[in-house]
Order: sequence, then structure tokens, then C-alpha cells
Amino acid sequence: NDAAICHLDAASNCAQRMCELAQRLLAFAGDVKHTQAINSLTDVVRWSVAIFDHVALKHRLILRCHLPDDRLLARCDEFEMTTSILQILNNAREAMTNGGIVRVTVREENGMALIEIADNGKGMSPQMLATAKNPFVTTKMTVGVGLGLSMVQGIVQEYGGTIDLESAEGVGTTVRIRLPLVQRASAAKEPAAAPLLPNCTVGLVIDSTESRGLFGAILERAGINVLCIEDLRGLMTELGRPRVPLRAAVIDLSMAIETARVAVSKVRAVYPEFPLICLGVASNDLPDDDQDTRSLVKPFSPETLLKTLASFGARLYS
Repeated sequence: NDAAICHLDAASNCAQRMCELAQRLLAFAGDVKHTQAINSLTDVVRWSVAIFDHVALKHRLILRCHLPDDRLLARCDEFEMTTSILQILNNAREAMTNGGIVRVTVREENGMALIEIADNGKGMSPQMLATAKNPFVTTKMTVGVGLGLSMVQGIVQEYGGTIDLESAEGVGTTVRIRLPLVQRASAAKEPAAAPLLPNCTVGLVIDSTESRGLFGAILERAGINVLCIEDLRGLMTELGRPRVPLRAAVIDLSMAIETARVAVSKVRAVYPEFPLICLGVASNDLPDDDQDTRSLVKPFSPETLLKTLASFGARLYS
């Protein structure tokens, strides 16, 4: 019944919250195993901004990105860095209750890779700024455990980097992360990954131009042919065209007025076994017993997206 479902949802949310808190405590205590590899911070930041894009639109935030053409390489864990950047972006969102501007910059500075995230929110007092990176210190008026920036600081320091804050009340806050750059010669030693899904055409249904470009680049680097589609109606039209044999579709359903459940059901009514990946939704938001639909809750790494697509196996080529 409805009451039981509400209780189960509440229990699930509490369990998820406890898992997140445990991960933050482990990160702060240094008990999380960091898997480091040479990654492009330019790509990591671009990916993080794309994930955050819909949140920004919802809260009337303007994202202004200044990213270099070159890929600045550093040794880090891609998912942890994405999580860290999203934490800072979310802090900026919470500081701007009536909208605002967030500037995200990546550049090289004195042999270090610099990631700078600046907002024009309410800012912090000198007393608050002095303790902002301490554990269990929070500026939230409602819910908050105060482990966000301390967790980010622990992750950045694990990579030999630093994190600095600059803030003034009524002006805003700037967060600067510096990580040691890896020389291009070192990066060349990393073995190139073989294409994961060569010669497979996937429809990309995402309304944000920036997000669509980023997700498209990730799929294309894996040898996947990408067809950009504006909306769900466009997907249905393309599926009816034999000249473009779509094998799967990646859909960011947060852009749709319809719920994920209704949207997927419309596709299933005509194409019951067509592989779908829904971004930004939980599995319980999708139709029950649908073995041909996967869900990815943000944030997730590019590798996770590709592995989820590959999980459809031979159906992508049948």
C-alpha cells in the first residue's frame, strides 16, 4: 500500500544517507583506497560541469567555463575528482539561493594544474573561512554534517595537491585546487585503451548542448557512432528509420516533463526490447521488471557509462 511504500522510501533514503556519511568519514580518516591513474583534469572538469548542468538550470545559475584546449594531465582518481568538483559546485549552489554566476577555470600555473571555481554568492566571514575546511563544520542552516570540504581536502592532499579558499561576505567564494602536472612524456607511457564498442550506433537524447557534446565525445572515443537527437519524439522517429540502425539510446530524462517511468513506457510500447540507459534517475523510477533499461544516478564516471552500455552485450550488434 501507499503507506508501506512511503516507509520503504524513507528507509532507503536513510540508508543511502548513512552510506554517503560512512564514505565521507572513511575519506576523512584516510581509510579509502585511492586508485590513481593519469587523467585529464580538463576532461574531468568538463564532465563534472556537464553533470551539474541541469542542477544549475533548475536553480537559475549561470555556468561560465574557461577550459584550455590542451589536456592538463595529473595523477588522480577520476571518480573522486569528479565527486570533489561536484561537491564544490554544490556548495556554490547553496550559497546562491536566488541564482547567480559560477565561473569554472582550468589552467596551468607554475608547473601545477589549477582548478578554480568561483561564485558570487553570500560569501563567508573571516571567522567562518578560517574553519571552513575543518571536519564537522557546516554553514548550512538546515541539514549538513560538515564533511564536504574536509573530504575534498583529504582527496586532493592524497594526490600531492592543495586546496585554498578565498571568500568575502556579500562578494562570493573562490576555491582553488592545485595538483602536480604530469609531463606529456609520462602520459605517453600509459597504454591506450582499445575501443570498447566499435561500430555501434547509439542515440544520444540530451537537451543541454554542452552535456550532449561531452557525452558524445566520450562515446565516440570508445569507437561508438553517435546520433544526437533532440527529444523523445525524435528518438521514436529515428527508431522507425531503417537507414539508421540504432542499437541503444542514452537519455537524460531530467530534461523531460514526463517522468522517467512514463517516457520509458512509451518506448517500450513500440520497441519492447530496445536497450535504454537513463541518466539522472534511480532504478525505482523506472518501470518494474524491465531488463532492457539501465539507470545511472549522478555522479558517475565515463567508464561507468561505457561499461553500462557494454552490459547489453551481443544485443548491441544483433
